[in-house]
Amino acid sequence: MTFLVLHQLQTSRGGKIILNNVSLQVDEGEFIAILGPSGCGKTTLLRTLAGLETADHGQIYLQQQEISQLPPSGRQLAMVFQSYALFPHLTIRENLLFGPRARGEDRKQFASRLQEVAGLLELEPLLDRRPGELSGGQQQRVALGRAIIARRKLCLMDEPLSNLDARLRQTMRREIRQLQQSLGLTMLYVTHDQSEAMSMADRIVLMNNGCMEQCGTPAELYQQPASMFVANFIGSPPMNLFPLTAIPPQQRYLPSAETAADVVLGLRAESLTLTSPAHGRVQATLISHEFMGSDTRILCRLAGGSEVVTVKMEGLRHFEPGTPVGLAWDDQAEYRFHRHSGQRILSGPAGLPDQRFHALS
Repeated sequence: MTFLVLHQLQTSRGGKIILNNVSLQVDEGEFIAILGPSGCGKTTLLRTLAGLETADHGQIYLQQQEISQLPPSGRQLAMVFQSYALFPHLTIRENLLFGPRARGEDRKQFASRLQEVAGLLELEPLLDRRPGELSGGQQQRVALGRAIIARRKLCLMDEPLSNLDARLRQTMRREIRQLQQSLGLTMLYVTHDQSEAMSMADRIVLMNNGCMEQCGTPAELYQQPASMFVANFIGSPPMNLFPLTAIPPQQRYLPSAETAADVVLGLRAESLTLTSPAHGRVQATLISHEFMGSDTRILCRLAGGSEVVTVKMEGLRHFEPGTPVGLAWDDQAEYRFHRHSGQRILSGPAGLPDQRFHALS
């Protein structure tokens, strides 16, 4: 059932378009990650939904009711800010109950609601402390608790983990996802970290210059990128992208109605294999390698050009810089993009219908 609808939201500031005709439908209980680089419009989208900013055009519907003109207090949603927005002079108990008290809700339920949330987030020993006495992870739990105690079905989160170290971020990702699923919350989660979006979300909205570049499941964005921007943003390392003219003519498999100069070839690092120079589809020179724990990433420069590609191989590998190598890959591993528009060309080798995603599914 469609729970939330954003319809053609448009926002400009000083002549610059911040949100460009953004439309989205969200089902009840769905976790949506809004992903993108700094300045792409993702936080503006969240703040517009919360009522903290107003769109020039467009409508927002929550449970079939238009809320575009309502103030934040009338939108029946909860929000967790990047800064946590805790009151430093109040105890954790008072911080958690601040919202229900300010809204004049039934005080008889405060004790049970506090007990429920404190137990859920393991905050019982901290209730009489103040935010300054808590670690970053504990403060994050309190901010999340304030959203949960409000008992809103829609929760907005604006880069809530960006102030935490890498290990704690991983722990909090799992906790937030588990809470969202167990409570049945509909959640919109803004992040610039693709690993957060890929590991947590049911669907990802990838933003670029105020536009929705692509919306889909993490697997869809990784396996079926709609553009070079998506291919370069999703995946670690990003997809290798280089001109089709960088490989020999007999290896190009031109899509119909395209010339080699118009096409950019895309290959995931794990789709490439190192061979001897004589057995590769292209020749290259090894530049360097990086051991990442579970895999080794090898950087190679294509022969006769400046293009650098990354090859990912399992386990620890050792290579000598300057070694001539060959690069091999399967036809079905190829992606093709139009050089000017950046959009993906939906045809496989020799212009045949693309069967790649049937093979990967």
